[in-house]
Amino acid sequence: MSDDSENAILKKELELLFKNLYDNKLIYDERVTLLCELVKLETKDDRFTVELKVIKPLRKESPGQDNMFNHIISKPTFSVGAVYKFGGYIYVKGKVIGGPYMGFEIFTDADLVDKVCKMDEGELKEKLYGMLWE
Repeated sequence: MSDDSENAILKKELELLFKNLYDNKLIYDERVTLLCELVKLETKDDRFTVELKVIKPLRKESPGQDNMFNHIISKPTFSVGAVYKFGGYIYVKGKVIGGPYMGFEIFTDADLVDKVCKMDEGELKEKLYGMLWE
């Protein structure tokens, strides 16, 4: 399969993921884990960019995480983006976007986000890590 064909398929998969969010929400992780609202999605032939608005932090337990959180919320929205694949690694897999060299992960699974939205702080602290990475 050519790179252009593969990118076209990955672009469609990515667009579908963002069309099927729970209440337009997703989970963003980059040293700090955040519940965010999707403000804008822009897709191109080989890359995507999302603009997000933080709803609330889900996990930030260290000074480094606090610093990242404060940096992210210093503006009303923030944007991140990446190519669909890099060095043979595909960044759009199932309902998770991310991987090596990307620096962040985006969790789009509507059922997961729904459950996380309904959890209190104690449940988040106890169960979030396992729900996302195990």
